[in-house]
Amino acid sequence: MTVATRQKLDRDGQLEEMNIVTKKIINYTKKELRGLINNENPDIIINTLAAGSVRANKDNIDTIKYINSELPSSIAEILKIRDHKKKRLMITFGSTAEFEGYDNESFIETKTAPKPVSDYAIAKTQGYERLVDKIKESNILNLHLVLGSVYGGDEHKSRLIPKIITSLTSKTELTILESGNKRDYVNINDIVDAISFGVRRFRCNEFKPDGVSKKLLCVTGYRKSNTEILDLMAKILNKNKDHIEIKQGLKRKTTGGSLNYCPNDFEDFIGKKVIEFNEMSGKAMYRVSVERD
Repeated sequence: MTVATRQKLDRDGQLEEMNIVTKKIINYTKKELRGLINNENPDIIINTLAAGSVRANKDNIDTIKYINSELPSSIAEILKIRDHKKKRLMITFGSTAEFEGYDNESFIETKTAPKPVSDYAIAKTQGYERLVDKIKESNILNLHLVLGSVYGGDEHKSRLIPKIITSLTSKTELTILESGNKRDYVNINDIVDAISFGVRRFRCNEFKPDGVSKKLLCVTGYRKSNTEILDLMAKILNKNKDHIEIKQGLKRKTTGGSLNYCPNDFEDFIGKKVIEFNEMSGKAMYRVSVERD
């Protein structure tokens, strides 16, 4: 249950009176989790904890099931026992991997039913369903953000875009797998805006979920392959890319590799056009990497 810091959560300074506590609960026992929630008695919980089986990030299947499928509803159950009358907001996160069973080029929007295939996607889908079922007949509301490929901010150096920036600027070796699959890259600032708007509306009694939960598909509607990201960053930085090796990766020939995501609900919620990954956002990524190093 890692909550964003005040600086990251509220770039406009409108939530500065909030008491924000950040806890990493990945190794918490149920007793410790219950103690944390009972002590803090929070109005708002932002659960960013996830476990995956995507690419090099392959967690144990039991861990994947517990963190993605069981933990959100366990948190909700503790909240209900702590004070079932108190109005609360839980912000949780899904993944566009939950649509991986659809044919390539399928049109995906917020209301599209998930079609998960992998252990990770199945667990994420089940986790949301269990949470919604758990918070029925309670005062807990949910904002569920289904994320595309998030980039930007203090992004970990092991992820694709930071690795490309490092390789281009320092001429270090890098191998990129290119399958032809395309991902929808969504900027972290747009995700922060969605969280901030959700919190503000909840605190002003203006949060209007569909039943007990408001689900948003957080995407841009634009897709890029790995080599397209490389080409764009090489152009932005005016760097030679010939030292970077391109290898053929596993292509999803029929399903899930390239889907058409609709950003309309997401843009309506945050009140602006989402940030496309282009030269401007690529330059911003580079500036952050320079400042960090």
